[in-house]
Amino acid sequence: MDPKAFRESPAGGVVRSIQGGYWAFVPNPLPPELAWSPDLVTTLETKQLPLFEHAPDVREVHNYVRALEHGTGSVDNAAAEPASYP
Repeated sequence: MDPKAFRESPAGGVVRSIQGGYWAFVPNPLPPELAWSPDLVTTLETKQLPLFEHAPDVREVHNYVRALEHGTGSVDNAAAEPASYP
């Protein structure tokens, strides 16, 4: 990694590690400052409206993930319990 490439980066910078002496990227805190202008608000409103058209799809995905989590939990619980044979 070339630390010079990150000198003017708005995303963050690099630091030298204590162990090994390698360079590590350290991102700037998120979220960045936003200048809320009327144009930005209008753009956000315009872009988010199409997302609402897909709201049923989002609920479907959420339900699918919940079902997977439930199934995974059942498998984990079954593995933790001793097997019983009739």
